[in-house]
Amino acid sequence: MSAYKYLEIRRVFLFCCLTFFAFYSQAQENSAANADENIVVKSWATGPHIRVALLSEDQALVPNTQQYLAIEVQPDPEWHTYWLNPGDSGEPPKVTWSENTETLSFGEIQWPTPSAIPVAHLVNYGYSGQHLLIVPIKSTHSLKAHDSVSISADLSWLVCKEDCIPGWATLQLQLP
Repeated sequence: MSAYKYLEIRRVFLFCCLTFFAFYSQAQENSAANADENIVVKSWATGPHIRVALLSEDQALVPNTQQYLAIEVQPDPEWHTYWLNPGDSGEPPKVTWSENTETLSFGEIQWPTPSAIPVAHLVNYGYSGQHLLIVPIKSTHSLKAHDSVSISADLSWLVCKEDCIPGWATLQLQLP
């Protein structure tokens, strides 16, 4: 194969790759924008060095299906919260769920992958920056289409830099 033909094939290949990635990234942005329109934020709270919110992936519950809620956690810069297994010190966020009927069951938190957080001679595991604690919920057969459900999450956490500050909030969602 001549050097010219090789360069031409390579140029066409690179053009195809760049075109694909340009269209792919645009599709991802459009998909993310449409997904954000469906997210329902009904309740948020702030504490020293942290903001928390309760989110629903959908604007309404669908009978007999699994859907997802999330607790969005936003510690201030240089502050962190903890993972399920916090390491040498710390305590993970805890949530107690309640709702106004017996139509939902709440799953376990789906923890994102933590980062190691060195503090002096200790190693902790947790999250710096915004992160989501995803919780699957399942509605029962007794939930009817267009039933309104009030969901409440009693949340506790530690937010830390060098010292830790405990926090508590009750977050609520009303889903039609």
